[in-house]
Amino acid sequence: MMSGPDRDSIGIVSAGMYLPAQILKAEEIANLSGLEEWMILEKIGILEKRMAGPDDHPNQMAVWPLRIIFQNEQSAAVTLTTWR
Repeated sequence: MMSGPDRDSIGIVSAGMYLPAQILKAEEIANLSGLEEWMILEKIGILEKRMAGPDDHPNQMAVWPLRIIFQNEQSAAVTLTTWR
């Protein structure tokens, strides 16, 4: 019986991610929310938050990293997981 990487291995060959370009810093979040910045940083624990832009549709944000993976790897299978 064969074993080794050609037959019985399972693993992650490649991973990709997309991060929207717009970043809100804790100071900006504090100004928008009416909370003090120290509360955002220390109590809530947010340093910065990525904000989707007008062209950042959720489905498209899932596809962009897949394009990078397919350019770099010859994967046999892909599982795409998204969260709401």
